[in-house]
Amino acid sequence: MTHSNLHRKRWQFFGLLFAKALLLTLALAPASSKASLPHHHDNDVLRVAAPARERVFARLSPYGEGFEPDLVERFARTYGYRIEWLSAADRAEALDMLRRNRADLAVGFTEAPCADDAIASGPSYAHERPVEVRARHADGREPEVLRDEYEAPVMQTAAFTPDAEGLHATGAPARTATMPDRQEGAALPATAHETPTIIDGASWALWQPFVHTESRAATLESPLTYRWHWRAGAPRLDANLRGFWQARQHPVDTMLDDLTEQYFGFLPETLDPYDLKELSDTVEDRVPRYGRTIAKAASKAGLDPLLLTAVIFQESRFNPNARSHTGVRGIMQLTQETAIDLKVNRMDPDQSIRGGARYLRMIWDSLEELNLDPWDRWFFTLAGFNQGPGHLRDAIRLSQELGGSGRTWRELKEVFPKLARAKYYTRARYGYCRGYEAVDFVESVRWYYYVLSGLVVLDRPEAKHLAPLLAVRGTPVAPFI
Repeated sequence: MTHSNLHRKRWQFFGLLFAKALLLTLALAPASSKASLPHHHDNDVLRVAAPARERVFARLSPYGEGFEPDLVERFARTYGYRIEWLSAADRAEALDMLRRNRADLAVGFTEAPCADDAIASGPSYAHERPVEVRARHADGREPEVLRDEYEAPVMQTAAFTPDAEGLHATGAPARTATMPDRQEGAALPATAHETPTIIDGASWALWQPFVHTESRAATLESPLTYRWHWRAGAPRLDANLRGFWQARQHPVDTMLDDLTEQYFGFLPETLDPYDLKELSDTVEDRVPRYGRTIAKAASKAGLDPLLLTAVIFQESRFNPNARSHTGVRGIMQLTQETAIDLKVNRMDPDQSIRGGARYLRMIWDSLEELNLDPWDRWFFTLAGFNQGPGHLRDAIRLSQELGGSGRTWRELKEVFPKLARAKYYTRARYGYCRGYEAVDFVESVRWYYYVLSGLVVLDRPEAKHLAPLLAVRGTPVAPFI
């Protein structure tokens, strides 16, 4: 080996030793020195702080991930962000996360715009009346809704003191126990074994069917306002969010209206406890008799068996001998013509269920070319099941004639009742239609479907009677496969 080659080999050897030593030094560097490095945040990642509340993240509802996740997703999709969700127990914590650059956006909180210059606030996009609930717990336990950890951030004591912004940091209205300010004009008298709680109106409406029936509630006057908050010192984010909310203010924009309809449009104005009791009794006494038939029929048609159960309950209360003045009969209330087309005996409950599930799927499939949002497509399907596919098409055309898109249930529920008026049905291809019945039917099915899904999620005693149905239920839950 020449002297030059030996010299080169020696330098290569020492160079390799130096590289290994450098790597080892970096790997063993103390944690304090690493922590002192500047924090790098990917500008394409949107860190969103939000509370774990039913109004924000839908746990009980089968209608999607939740109002806020859907709205944030639409923003992120428009401007090219990837979403990272962070938990914030209350508004104060969420705003602190924004100040400390640990979050970029805070959603799902109420109150007035933030006065901090480091935080920007969007326009109000929802107004909810707060509700004071006094829930009985005579057995020594608090009602489910009050001790459910998922909703805990919403639930607060009824006594509040005003703060600088006029609202409590938890999202409840600033007030004291001696300032009732109730819509009914009088305070609810306190009684033994009652827990006073303040909850926003939307959350209360979503939880109410699962709360003890002896609970009492009073709506308060001062509304709660929802708005987004974000880091004002992030120029790109600030510009994008301002542009997003500016678009929402345009008269023809319907994004907020459509999401509100999807998640809250089916909620009844007043809760009927007797109706809920009948649903509970039916689940216990009648659903098990037809559970296997429902499961098989739903699986074959590709829909959620709980949705099919909600349709049957609305149609006949699971009475196989049910009869309507319009001529529909049986557990699925099929017309004779439809039963003949489906080749089923409508008075045989098992055949009727199988035929009804197949009919729902047929209507769903017939709407393929309209390219509807999946949930709107199912609401259209239910309306067609109730009044017939022809009248459904008439309603779509009428919506378009009146300036609508004819593509959302929010529009159709306004248009359908017009088909019972001569001014409109005389121009319709299929003539007179009891459109108001279609709206009532769809909204009732949506409500019962929501309640049944909530019973399963909360693992209430009634859920055990739904076991045959749940065995074929899709994951994630959806009314279609």
